Amino acid sequence: MNRRKLVEQAINGEIPVNTPVAPLIGAHSAMLYRESVKEAYRNPELMARLQIKAAKFYDIDIVFHYMDTTLEAEALGAKIDIKNSLPTIVGHLTEPPEPIFNEERGRIKIFVNALAKISKELSIEKIIGGYVLGPFTFLCQLFGIAKVFRKIIYGETSSVKTYIFKLSEYSKGYVDLLIDRGKADLIMVLEPCLILAGPVVFERYARRAVENLLSYIKRRGVYSAIHVCGRSNRIIQHLKNLSFDVIQLDCYVDLREAKKILANKCILGNIDTRLLVNSVPDIVFNKARECIERGGGRYHILSAGCEVPLRSHPENIKALVKAARGCR
Repeated sequence: MNRRKLVEQAINGEIPVNTPVAPLIGAHSAMLYRESVKEAYRNPELMARLQIKAAKFYDIDIVFHYMDTTLEAEALGAKIDIKNSLPTIVGHLTEPPEPIFNEERGRIKIFVNALAKISKELSIEKIIGGYVLGPFTFLCQLFGIAKVFRKIIYGETSSVKTYIFKLSEYSKGYVDLLIDRGKADLIMVLEPCLILAGPVVFERYARRAVENLLSYIKRRGVYSAIHVCGRSNRIIQHLKNLSFDVIQLDCYVDLREAKKILANKCILGNIDTRLLVNSVPDIVFNKARECIERGGGRYHILSAGCEVPLRSHPENIKALVKAARGCR
């Protein structure tokens, strides 16, 4: 069956022939083919070529550009560098810039152009996904987590809420590019910092902005997704009414319990990402089959709990995919 169809069935709550599988391959593709990771983050042709090769090699069902949680912050003036093969903020801002979207700033166009090339090659067979930074994590990347929480602790409620909402408006410009030029079928909002915030901070400061972005993605006619890695148990209940089709959950979350809360939402996950680096194929295969069983056959796409680590063993990723192809 066409891989796109498998994913669409899972998102729509149908029971697919086999469970779709979508480990989030990013800069691992550069390691896999012995190319410069730093160059791949800055060269759309190289990023696209590596992602296309890796998607075919692993036979995965959703293909993204690289995940880069510094991209939007860099475009607004934060300083970044590639450290340990990952983009990292090395200079936070001290004053809030006016968040007006400009595709010419930073590396935004690199990622859009890479996705367009990936889509041109693979969109007939696979779902094409793009990433945007969620507004709360965007705020933390601009100013640093410590400064953001100091503002929250000292009660700067109005200014923080207003600025987070502005950041969600900014991100709509990037969403438009990923859909219109990149031809994305799905946009995933990356909100890893929400697990640090907790339910009270989320409800008071971030909910309106996160919903603003997710609902805009749905209005654009593509699938909306949200990524909340780590120990997100406390906040899942507060996410369930947001406008997303897919949520990625980490291994720390009980999949069966999460599915009870997230009725009619598709869960992407949630085997332990560390297994891809530290384990062996037989164990990965068995853990993946257990995950499929817990997924219950509907509203589930098999994946790891976060992006595939750079130094994952290819045979372990293949074992994950094999498990999905062989059982419902």
